[in-house]
Amino acid sequence: MENPQNQNNKPNKKAFVLICLGNWGENYKYTRHNFGFLLADHICQKLSERFISIQFGEYLHTNKLKEELYVFKGKTFMNLSGETAKKFLDLLMRKNPESKLETLICHDDLDIPFGRIKIYRNGGSGGHNGVKSIIENIGKENIRIRLGIGEQKNVRKTDTVDYVLSKFSKNEMEKIPRILEAAYQAVETIINESVEKAMSVFNSLII
Repeated sequence: MENPQNQNNKPNKKAFVLICLGNWGENYKYTRHNFGFLLADHICQKLSERFISIQFGEYLHTNKLKEELYVFKGKTFMNLSGETAKKFLDLLMRKNPESKLETLICHDDLDIPFGRIKIYRNGGSGGHNGVKSIIENIGKENIRIRLGIGEQKNVRKTDTVDYVLSKFSKNEMEKIPRILEAAYQAVETIINESVEKAMSVFNSLII
């Protein structure tokens, strides 16, 4: 199946698109850089939905929240995330040119301690190659959901790649379900209430 099923869309209806960043492939699943993909999988299970495969990624579509939600994972490497994100957004707009899309980006963040979630509007890449690709391809005006993977001020730059591509530790894995649930609740709050409400509740949360 190649196209999202949006037959019930109404003109000018708002929809949220959550683009989750990561490296495609089973070998990367529980690496720190794939925190975004893990959130996509969690939402899929939480809402009892299923992913639909397309040529350049997979997505789910749900009407179980206040507004429509699409969750997308691109079949590419992190540093090309923006290319598949743009293809998916273009696909949605071709299918429903009158729809108003609100884009959310979920990604890991090396500058935020593990167990913390930070929500912002817009902004730069912060040195994150996936976010840099997003900005280059679809712009910086989107909502960011940043999942902390540890404040690594003492990690040498040459070690950064190895660190983000390493597996979560046993202790981290025990906390991940709670972090993903909090991140889902943040997404739900953004959709059902507002970004500002989500920021006030979740930006100070420590898990």
